[in-house]
Amino acid sequence: DQRKIELHAGYGANLPLIFSGFMSMSRSYREGNTFVTEITGYDGGAAYLGGVTDLIVPGGTSNHKVLEDFIASLHEFGVAPGAISSTAFPGTTDRGCSYSGFTTDILHELTGGGFYIDNGKAYCLSDNDYIPGEILIINADSGLLGTPKLEETILTFDMLFEPRLILSQYIELQSLTAKNFNGPYKIIG
Repeated sequence: DQRKIELHAGYGANLPLIFSGFMSMSRSYREGNTFVTEITGYDGGAAYLGGVTDLIVPGGTSNHKVLEDFIASLHEFGVAPGAISSTAFPGTTDRGCSYSGFTTDILHELTGGGFYIDNGKAYCLSDNDYIPGEILIINADSGLLGTPKLEETILTFDMLFEPRLILSQYIELQSLTAKNFNGPYKIIG
């Protein structure tokens, strides 16, 4: 038995969706005078565990159409189409081919790791693709806290809670303390 959950968070009347998925576990306990409820949920978990595909694709089928068909097969698991890159998966299949296995594994393989599920929507994007978002600039005025840190190829920074940021969105970072990190970045997690 799966229970769908949605978590909205923010301030005042601005409560955007920050999680849509299924509950796998919950528990409540008392901590002093406070009652705490913890919920463990997963986004697209049923699709990852149960989505199996046996599909024959005729030669000459557009790669974009192949991705659309795989994503459409995840509908029964509560996953809707998000965005598929218009440029990253060009061309058509050279000849007929067949696929058999976990749908999400096949999508990861076909997209070179560019497939993911976020808030119940499936995305197939390249590293250069992005999704338009509401928050375009992150600086001290919009909630940037402290100094950004670079670890290998990942730049991390702390900021005030901002539920409107979304995966694969580009932002412009403007730091006063580490100006060498200023510039455009793609949100990856």
